[in-house]
Amino acid sequence: MTILVGIICREGIVVASDSRTSEMHSMQDDAKKIHHIVFANAEPALVAEAGYALPAGNSIEQIRKLALSKPLKAISDAEDAAKQAMYHTRDAIFAMYPNPARGDDEMRRIYSDHSHDLVIASLVGGVPNLGVMTFGQSFMALKKPHVAVGKSSLVADVLLRRFKDDFAEMSLSHAVVLAISVVSDVIEIDRDCGGPVQVACLTPGVLGLPSSVEFTSVEAVLTVLKELRSRQDLVNKQWRDETYSLIEAVVSQCLDSSGTTVTTTTSAD
Repeated sequence: MTILVGIICREGIVVASDSRTSEMHSMQDDAKKIHHIVFANAEPALVAEAGYALPAGNSIEQIRKLALSKPLKAISDAEDAAKQAMYHTRDAIFAMYPNPARGDDEMRRIYSDHSHDLVIASLVGGVPNLGVMTFGQSFMALKKPHVAVGKSSLVADVLLRRFKDDFAEMSLSHAVVLAISVVSDVIEIDRDCGGPVQVACLTPGVLGLPSSVEFTSVEAVLTVLKELRSRQDLVNKQWRDETYSLIEAVVSQCLDSSGTTVTTTTSAD
């Protein structure tokens, strides 16, 4: 399984993922889930995959092939490439099940057995864009500056939403550390996610040059994780203290003049 995180910050876009894939009863922690795609006009995009690896890999390769003859000049160009790639993957899968009279249940099973998502990050005219393409569904261009996709994405989304007012002014370095922290937290609570954290950054070009992509080295990610873990006890204590102070304030506010507490209940008839 997979956890993907995308963040739009002041200086570009950060995409992070775990690296675990699972099949039957075996797991591997060396999957590359973030891909650098170069379009015909030399403009790059980042495409990250979640879900079943084989159909996701097929969709990624189709995007790579389409990009060779397709310039990235508008937001819709990346979107169209993702759609066409998914359609190609769908047709290839349906060819494996040559039954022209498929019922709804069989269609749902086919889509479920080959389910995968793609997170597409691009910069068009210096404007950052994040979108999600889900197999069997329509492309979703995001209006918020962050995204979480895959296993335990709800947990990652909750962690990211705490910074929703900060992303616009957040530096690339801060966004990288935050992305590593969120993916690492998900890995700790979800055994289906795991392996080294992967991170890639997409930043605008200067002086008319194309945007650039840089992958954070394994050593740099490990250094960040080491520093985060060394401070975790302090962070946990601060969180407990602040949360308890909040609880005390709420309890105090909820006490009425007669001293009734928030635990008082009214019996049902």
